[in-house]
Amino acid sequence: MMNQAAKTLAATLCVAAFSLAAPLASAATVTLQFNGFENYGGGSAGKAVNVTDTTPSPDKHYSGNGGAFDATAKAGSDAGFVASAYKVGGDIITWCVELAQGISFGNTYTYTLNGPGETSWFSNLEKLFNQFITGPITNTTSTAMQLAVWEVTHEAQGSKGGGFSLATGSFTANTSGTNTGAYTQAQTWLDNLNKMVPTVDSGYRAIKLESKTAQDQVAFVSVSEVPLPGAALMFLSALGLGGLARRKSSVQMPAAA
Repeated sequence: MMNQAAKTLAATLCVAAFSLAAPLASAATVTLQFNGFENYGGGSAGKAVNVTDTTPSPDKHYSGNGGAFDATAKAGSDAGFVASAYKVGGDIITWCVELAQGISFGNTYTYTLNGPGETSWFSNLEKLFNQFITGPITNTTSTAMQLAVWEVTHEAQGSKGGGFSLATGSFTANTSGTNTGAYTQAQTWLDNLNKMVPTVDSGYRAIKLESKTAQDQVAFVSVSEVPLPGAALMFLSALGLGGLARRKSSVQMPAAA
């Protein structure tokens, strides 16, 4: 398990969008090496998932482990960007979403920071991440977050009476082969999305990291003084807010459920 106090919480998920009014420079890039699943302690990281996406054709299916990734920043095209939260050698917590492409642990991939994109995607992902970050963070909830992000990004308009369901629609998670605790928690968060009012001051923003050769990623950025579990530097210089980046005190991570 890596030292959580050294982590940069830039939670990556794919195909979401940057939601601040002032977008990042289109040329900004970061090269990440994916090291493995992030382990929040108390058990195995990356709980079991069994998911299918049927739109667009052909069907995409994944059965294996899912959850937060541990990645290391290896390079970047913008000096100010790399010198802060994404500095070379910095550890970053990530999630993936895109089923059509993949990454391999131990390999490096270069991403371009882009946005804005689908309004419904980034708004719902920000509300989703605020539920994740304010609750107990475990290996099970890490996998739950992965399931919920897949659902939101693959079912942009929702499939459950205007909401989201892991059981119906073009993206589904099979209860056979998917960790029960993660499935239940993910659906609870998804059910809460329509009850939550989006707010500019919600604490976190979504940024799209895009690659033509690997899974697209999304980073969640702290734009307030909300304490992060185990976070060190805030990813703010890339937003033109480098002066606000500061170290946060370490928080003991709970054991996995």
